[in-house]
Amino acid sequence: MASLTTDSAGRRRIQFTAKDNARKTLYLGTMPKKMAESVLVRVEQLVSSSVSGHPVDDATSRWVRDLDAKLFDKLVGVGLVPAREIAKLGPFIDAYIADRPNLRPNTLRNFKTARKALIEYFGCDRPLRNINPGECDEWRQSLVQVDYAEATISKWVKQARQFFKLAHRKGLVDSNPFQDIKSGSQRNETRLEFIDRARIEKVLDACPTAEWRLIVALARFGGLRTPSETLALKWSEIDWANSRMTVPSPKTEHQHKPYRVVPIFPELRPYLEDAHALADKKAVYAIRGYRDDTQNLRTQFERIIRRARVRPWQRLFHNLRASRQTELADQFPLHVVTDWIGNSPDIAERHYLKTTDEHFRKAIEGQNVLDEVSATQNPTQQIPAGNEVGQKTQKASSSEDEALLALAISCEQDAIEKIPPRGVEPRFSD
Repeated sequence: MASLTTDSAGRRRIQFTAKDNARKTLYLGTMPKKMAESVLVRVEQLVSSSVSGHPVDDATSRWVRDLDAKLFDKLVGVGLVPAREIAKLGPFIDAYIADRPNLRPNTLRNFKTARKALIEYFGCDRPLRNINPGECDEWRQSLVQVDYAEATISKWVKQARQFFKLAHRKGLVDSNPFQDIKSGSQRNETRLEFIDRARIEKVLDACPTAEWRLIVALARFGGLRTPSETLALKWSEIDWANSRMTVPSPKTEHQHKPYRVVPIFPELRPYLEDAHALADKKAVYAIRGYRDDTQNLRTQFERIIRRARVRPWQRLFHNLRASRQTELADQFPLHVVTDWIGNSPDIAERHYLKTTDEHFRKAIEGQNVLDEVSATQNPTQQIPAGNEVGQKTQKASSSEDEALLALAISCEQDAIEKIPPRGVEPRFSD
């Protein structure tokens, strides 16, 4: 069906008879014979598929998909494979996002910002195949020069890698040009802040309604994600008798964790009770307002913080939730805390837990206490505690005791000096 030949210059070519009985030649150029023979096997499979009308086997399909552009174009030239689709950056990412209608709002927003960063540098109509790793390095460096935060750059690089991973799986690119591009850390210490009790109490006092106080308390004292979990919480899911509440968790629903059970902490309970007492008896959700997607919790919360006259902070609701996790991590095992908060120990350590001034205070006061205890227990210690003679000296509490102790020490030392040095084994005479 197909034959491999080599000319006098060492150039290899494959000749075959096409579906229309035309004799065609695939020019391979110079290459090792074994490599040319492996190409011959695949060409025979493609010719057979073309003649019979049956699809090629999976191995040949993968081989064609992974071919470099030069050999692939030669196969296109002799009619063995159709030309590859010329996918362009902007339309491809748009289709990628459109195929995922159930994306969470934050994820959708992140994809769109990553798309914008890519389009601004490469252009909307840039063919995917024309983007190479070197240009990807330059794109990342351009983001650094614009002074984007490392966490932002890391997120965009990971999302670009995700886009091109699908493009590679679809055969639209030969390889993922972002595969080896350094992403960096997505932890941004400058945006992570512990909101202490004094500041949050002022904010709670400035809240205009019981419902707003509950919104803030659920984030700061309950550790709920806001707005998704806060707005999804129902009164029917509050177990007053056992001080527990079942919190719906849209973010982890795809991980087969649609909800979690959280204690009604003592700090949280008064705000739940106040809101419940004022709620309509037929009310389903704990938070009645802000159920419209066009309403923005953040804008109103910023007004409340300004009214409270406290120093504002970034990531308004995330830092309330992170502050609660930091407090709980000081009291309970981390696996328990992450079960209540709804994240993993790794995520908690990278994006939630924060060293606070209280940690420093406890560390410093704890050291002072140890120093005081040590000074009280060993006021006259001059000889190491492991030395029995030294221990006896420490126990002396009067001049008479000291005199008797001195005599005992003298006898003890004389006895020790009279004993000749030797090992533990018994001595034998020759």
